[in-house]
Amino acid sequence: PDVRRERLIHESIRRIIDSLVSDLIVTARGRIAGHDPQSPMDIRTAGRPLIAFCDEYRDAVDVLRSFLHGRMYRHYKVCRMALKATRLVRGLYEVLVDDPRCLPDRWRDAAGAPRSEAAQAAVRDYIAGMTDRYAIEEHERLFDMTSWHP
Repeated sequence: PDVRRERLIHESIRRIIDSLVSDLIVTARGRIAGHDPQSPMDIRTAGRPLIAFCDEYRDAVDVLRSFLHGRMYRHYKVCRMALKATRLVRGLYEVLVDDPRCLPDRWRDAAGAPRSEAAQAAVRDYIAGMTDRYAIEEHERLFDMTSWHP
């Protein structure tokens, strides 16, 4: 019974996404054809978004967005995870900018002196390229005193 329910949920979500993407494409084609932009400036000065849902779908997406914000994005468990992620990234950033010698060779070479603009840029790029799992492992390597793995 749970497998059937999961399949039904998965298929329902797939169909909703397909419907939204299809509407977005059709609506955008109509808006673009009526405007014929030739440059990015033409798009900026179009007076309305050229890529958008039709009114009906826009209203449905607004309802869904409101629901998700109220029940999921602001859920206390999601907020806790976001706080942990923020603290983890800040911790990595601060320690690596303060001591770029702890960076892998490629990044260390680009970083230069501690706290320099080059160090800040290298550390930002290094962290931006991390997966969640790698960031957690890197944080453990740098901060966990019970683990002595480099």
